[in-house]
Amino acid sequence: MSAGLGTRLAPYTDHTPKPLLPLAGVPLFQWVVDQLYEAGIEKIFFNVHSHSKVFLDQVKNIDFNGLEFEWIDERKQLLGSGGTLIQVSQLIKDPYFLVINADALLLDSLRNFLKKAVSLNTKDPELFWWIHSGKNTKGSYSEIIVENDKVKEIRNKNISSPFFCGTSIVPAFYLRDFDVKSIEYRDLLMNPFLKKDKILSFESSPLFLDIGDPRAWWESHFVWMDEMKKQKGLPLWLKRMNQVNRCVDDGWVHREIKKVPKKGYGYWGKNAESDVAHQHVTYEGRPQDFALSWGGEISLFNK
Repeated sequence: MSAGLGTRLAPYTDHTPKPLLPLAGVPLFQWVVDQLYEAGIEKIFFNVHSHSKVFLDQVKNIDFNGLEFEWIDERKQLLGSGGTLIQVSQLIKDPYFLVINADALLLDSLRNFLKKAVSLNTKDPELFWWIHSGKNTKGSYSEIIVENDKVKEIRNKNISSPFFCGTSIVPAFYLRDFDVKSIEYRDLLMNPFLKKDKILSFESSPLFLDIGDPRAWWESHFVWMDEMKKQKGLPLWLKRMNQVNRCVDDGWVHREIKKVPKKGYGYWGKNAESDVAHQHVTYEGRPQDFALSWGGEISLFNK
């Protein structure tokens, strides 16, 4: 799911699609594609709406690792999180398919989640949700009540409670009966399947990076770089991280920076945390350079 407007990340999304914003110098979209590849996914569908020309120009630079891909055209009208899924269901033959957001990262393998889904019913449709336990997360999300691996209730937003992290497996054979139209996921799938007691769950506690607003985006850089320095994460993530950056004693430096700076553009480390940690992105009106630029305005984060 990659067509959102990214309004909470303005002004950075005023000219750039949210999935192309950088995390450690690499577009978010690339990290998600790498995760899908390592999970054994064979084909990727992604929808395009916001800043579509920039998106389609820059997606040529994404390394799809040999995977097939196809984009869903929503340039004239957003189909909503449900309408996109209806269209995808009509383009594939599989009974189920995976849905994942292009602006959130789970620092865990998708393989375990997919393995749990092999027993999904191919006659009586079910939803399968990845539920985060809520441990070690800062955001406020709708609380999910689970009993015997089934979602029973969705409550108001809470902190440190189990929540749906946006990754799910949905029944294509059920969706094919609908005409393509603008509709949201909650109305098409969540509410009807919750009422029927047909939402199964997989719960774990991986590090969860939700790039929803500028501060979360900034904080995600430090979590991500720390995990990569510990050699945690998928092998392809570690490889790509080292292609773009080089590890130094107390942080990372973009490979475009020849001399290790003490602070500022392209540097992340202990010094950065005290005075320039907020400086994470600079946008100079050139989208093609954006994924390689860090810098920013401290005032934005102090509001």
